[in-house]
Amino acid sequence: MVKKIVELAKQYVEEFVTEENYEGKYIKVLKDRENCPELENLIYELHEGSLPSDLVYQIIFESLELISECENDSELEELEPIDEIYTNNLLNWFKEFYDEVNTYQEEFGYQELPIMDIISAANFYHRYGILKQVIERLKELVLEEDDS
Repeated sequence: MVKKIVELAKQYVEEFVTEENYEGKYIKVLKDRENCPELENLIYELHEGSLPSDLVYQIIFESLELISECENDSELEELEPIDEIYTNNLLNWFKEFYDEVNTYQEEFGYQELPIMDIISAANFYHRYGILKQVIERLKELVLEEDDS
């Protein structure tokens, strides 16, 4: 099953392109929304009812890239997102996902840490959640395909 998941992830990575947005930042977007409705549905689900987010698109793309490099079950199960190390990127993420920081603090209770450590940990937790959701959705798609 891992080979099929990896192949699907590789296929989905190819569906993204980099474009310049209205702020002059380079972002990941889908080449053609109609070409891959399963991927568009996945992206929609991972936005959890919120408006489209360049950051969520980027995290989904990075997750698919990580998955596409896996070679076996254990690599896929132990996969973790790449830590965001740039303060500017963490602060941009925080502006959009400050509720994630509150949720993280409530769940893990790290109020005593420096704020940037909390933001960094919450960012990782958010990325990790998206990565695991992408893996689960790819597994479902592979199983659906096998059942057809």
